[in-house]
Amino acid sequence: MTRIDSDILWSYVLGELPSEEMSRIDTLRQSDSILDKEIDSLERSAERVAFDNKVKAPEYKDVFTGPDQKTAIRNKQRSINWRLFSGIAASLVIGFMIGGWFINQDLTKVQEEQIALNIELEKNKVQLEEQEKLISFLNHRDTEAYTLEKDQKKVVVYWNPTSKTAKLKTLNLPGLTSNETYQLWGDVDGVMKNLGTFDYSKSRDQIVDISYLERVESLNITIEPAGGSDHPNVSRLVMNKYI
Repeated sequence: MTRIDSDILWSYVLGELPSEEMSRIDTLRQSDSILDKEIDSLERSAERVAFDNKVKAPEYKDVFTGPDQKTAIRNKQRSINWRLFSGIAASLVIGFMIGGWFINQDLTKVQEEQIALNIELEKNKVQLEEQEKLISFLNHRDTEAYTLEKDQKKVVVYWNPTSKTAKLKTLNLPGLTSNETYQLWGDVDGVMKNLGTFDYSKSRDQIVDISYLERVESLNITIEPAGGSDHPNVSRLVMNKYI
């Protein structure tokens, strides 16, 4: 048997060899039955690809009887079959690449939407839990609501000695400069204790947390420098309420 490298045989089947080399292998096929069978097997492999993809190869009537004519038919069939084979293979590769790209884009979009949805659900869950806690606090039998009012200014302080929790809601207060803030004080045994500062622009119609202290006798609101003070500026007392 004549030994020919498999890469050369594939190039022969695909019709990629120079004409002289193609003719040389044609001649060897006629004299070497084993080589002929090996090449036939490679040609059938290419034809099966075309057949499996439902591409019908052209039919030729064997009207020639000479070896040269048969070789010409084989070469013609090889050329056509390979064109079909390569075209199908290229189409499949391109199809898979395009399909894979679209699938990847869709999966990425779905994942991004899922992440955004999970974040939104978690945010809503936290807000719902906070809302439930607030409602429970406001409806608690020991929660007292103290309204501080003066000249149409109005603040409500919610005070619960059982849970030792306090909250504040501003309904109407004058706006302040950026260098000022409102501060709440609790009178404990004649000493003003800081209960926290609050920004009216953020706490208006919103319920915010403030500090709770035992034995508070009155609640007092003053205007202080931004950041709050250690001691109240009584000259800028806005309003107060005995509790």
